[in-house]
Amino acid sequence: MNKKLSILLVLLFLLEGHTLLAQKKSRSIPPLPVFTGEAYWKPGEGVYVFTGFTSAGGGSDTIEAVVQRSIAGAPLSDAFRVKRAENIDDVKRNGGMDMVQSLKQRLNVTDDNDVWKWMQERRDIRVYIGYLFDVRLRAALGFAGLDASAKEIANGTELRYKVKYILKSGSSVDGPTVTLNAGEPPRIQKPLLQYVTSRDSQSTIRFVSGGASSQTAYAANVYRATDEGVFEKRDYVTPARKKNDSVYYDVIDNTEPEKLYRYYIVPFDAVGNTAMNSDTASTLSLHDSRMPTVRNASLSDVPQGIRIQWSPLPPKPYWAGIEVARRQEGFEEYVVVDTVAATDTVFIDKNVLVNTHYSYALRSLAFRAKNDPPSVYVMGMHTQNQREPLAPYNITTQQEGRGVRISWEKTNDPVSRGCIVYRKTRMSDPFAAISKVSNDTTFFDNDTSLNGRIAYIYTVRSISFSDKTSSETKLVYCRPNRVSPMYAPLAPTCYYDGGMIRLTWRQDPTDGTTRGFHIWRRIKQTAMPDAAMFATKAAAKYGFTKLNKDIIRSIDFDDVTGKEDVVYEYAVSAEDMFGNESPLSQLLEFTIPQIEIAPPSKLYAQPTEKGVELTWSKQFNPLLKELRIYRREPSGGEPTMLATIKGDTPYFFDSTAKRGTDYFYSIISVNTKGKESPRSREVLAEMVK
Repeated sequence: MNKKLSILLVLLFLLEGHTLLAQKKSRSIPPLPVFTGEAYWKPGEGVYVFTGFTSAGGGSDTIEAVVQRSIAGAPLSDAFRVKRAENIDDVKRNGGMDMVQSLKQRLNVTDDNDVWKWMQERRDIRVYIGYLFDVRLRAALGFAGLDASAKEIANGTELRYKVKYILKSGSSVDGPTVTLNAGEPPRIQKPLLQYVTSRDSQSTIRFVSGGASSQTAYAANVYRATDEGVFEKRDYVTPARKKNDSVYYDVIDNTEPEKLYRYYIVPFDAVGNTAMNSDTASTLSLHDSRMPTVRNASLSDVPQGIRIQWSPLPPKPYWAGIEVARRQEGFEEYVVVDTVAATDTVFIDKNVLVNTHYSYALRSLAFRAKNDPPSVYVMGMHTQNQREPLAPYNITTQQEGRGVRISWEKTNDPVSRGCIVYRKTRMSDPFAAISKVSNDTTFFDNDTSLNGRIAYIYTVRSISFSDKTSSETKLVYCRPNRVSPMYAPLAPTCYYDGGMIRLTWRQDPTDGTTRGFHIWRRIKQTAMPDAAMFATKAAAKYGFTKLNKDIIRSIDFDDVTGKEDVVYEYAVSAEDMFGNESPLSQLLEFTIPQIEIAPPSKLYAQPTEKGVELTWSKQFNPLLKELRIYRREPSGGEPTMLATIKGDTPYFFDSTAKRGTDYFYSIISVNTKGKESPRSREVLAEMVK
């Protein structure tokens, strides 16, 4: 059986918004199938047309379904017929022995006829949820058909399919139509990494892509690599969950402590066509309490500077290095001076002043998003004669033409052979030298890359004949007199999370002067803001209200004032350090969804000597109040409620089950307002005599 198609499990139709029928409905055969309106191009095979949730024949008024086809606008003509399998041989021929074998293993039977008997009792595709099957099983059962001749049609040709249901009376009923183009690939956008969380035994990764309404995403295969190993496919898939205009893929994976993992996903559609790989996510399965730290540090004065020594870290695969930070006497903040290899046990700080007290803080760094605080501190002084040169003083900057003039006064230090001018854009960036060594006291920076929206940071340092530079020199700022536009924040997105609307966006990476952001909201209107208008003017003209009182420094915002059933439009603007504000970003439309309650998933029934043990996936819904357990026998009838238990209970034991009797179990969730969820899928427990 095709490996990619065989993974279509519990996800089918859940992703398209379909829900399970209640048991009394799922066992009845409707007179006509409900047409699904779906068709997919499968390279090398043709077009699969999904004709309905129920199969033709077998108790229905429908004998078979005739699928008609139109090519490039031509009149419709019969293309093929879809009819329910009449025996197990039809199933083997259309679906393959591998598929039948998978069902036998799942049903715990050895005879092919037992599989066929089981299929005869299930004429609705939705009762197959929870069993291994692929699109060929749908075709064998009369839920879909393959237009194999379509694979010979030129790519790009428009194909239109219409389903006509043939009734026992000889009459026919028309179903809806569906249109696609020959050779059309799956409409699935590349998933982008949204966030990663990890603990000792579990990692959670979320990928997201936009354009949910136009995508055919069904699920995604998950690939994982451990430490530096190769990627391997996991034995489960993650559903493509569509919400608003985004598609979410949540990967929850069991991990081993203290290991590095890398993940990516490959989305596919309902017939197994794959799309572009996602971003690659990296996680470290490590709880904070297990993180080794730097220990037993000591300091000594050596001719080169200050020498720091510490005990070796235990060998681990996740080390990124050891960070050494320094604070000079009289200064409050520690400044990172270097990051050394995790295997190092010694660091010599050569850029220190003579007879000056220093404090050092060391911490171990791992390949993960957060950094732990320093674990060890040492203090000391350098008293050796090999010193660095004295720093220049009275450093100033001023605009000159389209550039920046830097001036300073130098000392008459005999160890100094000149000065070097350095520049950087942000405080977190390293300085880069922009001048040669010179005995001048001025330098003109007229680099073509200078941006008029950036206040550049400059410093001047002396350099000795032994190439030792002065440290802790004064920092000065200046913005060149050049006109540069300010751009709006990029790619804003939003989603609903625990009672709040969470907005995120990206800062323009080319603008280093952004000081923060403002959030604007209005009730949806038809009037669109003029793209050329700045945010404050657009807000006044088009009915926007600013939600934040103070400027926002991060790239996310939580709106807790939204109301249900109101269609909001959001926009974000940026403000730079000079008080200038950008135009509004792209508008985001959002409505707070109503929180629905669902039945438990992954329900299993295990017969035992003393009864039946039921287990299911625990739900984490704050509105969930209780669970109602139902049971019925295969002879039919309405399910009977066995018990009512707390909503956070993940199991139940039925001690009243009798040996030699088969039972079907199902569960309904109830929220705090008394509303019931749809019934879960039924599971069968076969009690041995």
